[in-house]
Amino acid sequence: MINHIWSVLCQRSVVDSESNNISLIDVFEKLEVNLSIPDSQKELKKINVPVKYEIVSLWDYDEVDQGKKISLQVNFKSPSGKTEKILERILELPHGKKRLRDRINVHGIVVEDSGRYFFQVNEKKEKDKNYKVISTLPLEIVVNKSTSN
Repeated sequence: MINHIWSVLCQRSVVDSESNNISLIDVFEKLEVNLSIPDSQKELKKINVPVKYEIVSLWDYDEVDQGKKISLQVNFKSPSGKTEKILERILELPHGKKRLRDRINVHGIVVEDSGRYFFQVNEKKEKDKNYKVISTLPLEIVVNKSTSN
């Protein structure tokens, strides 16, 4: 049986070469964006935030699941409910192991305004027709806008 154990949103992760343990650096709970907008663009609708982050997940599986594949999809949901797909990819469960760590590196997010955003991690196993939500990672984003001439 394939089980999603956890997913975490962080700035970066580091795997120790000796112990193979992972360290999650700067776990994201809140992100503050300071923005200076010219008067002519007061009604700015979308803000591209140039932040680097990772979504790190741990999977556990039985010997019978070795070699199987999981379709993974990550969506980004705004406070207004709008959903955008960030990525879609296939995870292959390696032979000879019982766990899989997955690290997704992403550069930048587009936000509309301050609010509670969500990264939604979805899976679709080989036998499934549709994706199902396995983890929802909240991120509070505060946008501080100031105008300039």
